[in-house]
Amino acid sequence: MAPPGTKSIFLSPRDISMASRQTQIEHLPPKERDEQEQWAQELIRRIGACPEGYDWTRMPGGYQCKGRGHAITDDMLEEGKGGIWALPTKKWEEKDGPYYLRNGEFRKVKPSSQGP
Repeated sequence: MAPPGTKSIFLSPRDISMASRQTQIEHLPPKERDEQEQWAQELIRRIGACPEGYDWTRMPGGYQCKGRGHAITDDMLEEGKGGIWALPTKKWEEKDGPYYLRNGEFRKVKPSSQGP
């Protein structure tokens, strides 16, 4: 979850509508899935999500940059705050972060200190 005060990267009502479907992308009919995929890739480009400049590949539950060092989950795209995960071992299952844009740089979000 993005830190309080993180601005939305959505620019239009279409972004909000498409974001609401992102976590269901695997279950959409082919035409709608293609449209959803195009929107997701557009959103990823908009935020400049891979600090190393790689393109992104669909993975179960999100996207991984082709350098394999970064990930964006469908939940993050739905949230619309520009978050990414670092993948120090380049494995989808082993994420570090999340990181969100702040003052033009990705910064790690510290875990919540809330009790049980």
